[in-house]
Amino acid sequence: KQDILWKKYRGPADKEVKLRNEFFEKSKKAFESGDKEEAKKLSDLAKEHGKNWENLKQEAAENIYKEMNADNDEYTMDLHGLFVDEAMKFVTERIEKLKGEEKKTQYHYRCWKSFKR
Repeated sequence: KQDILWKKYRGPADKEVKLRNEFFEKSKKAFESGDKEEAKKLSDLAKEHGKNWENLKQEAAENIYKEMNADNDEYTMDLHGLFVDEAMKFVTERIEKLKGEEKKTQYHYRCWKSFKR
């Protein structure tokens, strides 16, 4: 399931980061060849793709988390398909929520592995 979700949600973000990298490389080459105006345009495009990547990456994490945990209760979390920093965000939010509710004194979390780039 996580492989399907990965392709579905991470695919668009991966495309944006590749475009960002390509435009930064083209910008560097344009700058080195003396075409500073073109370098600036390409750099701006790279930055735009970088912002898109950040937004899509965040959306992907939220969607993967929601789908992986659709059938779990509030005391169980499946963090498959998330990067460590994303998983930590969800765990921290859940702990804070549960602390506020004070329904149980013991929390159970399960994290088998996180993907690394």
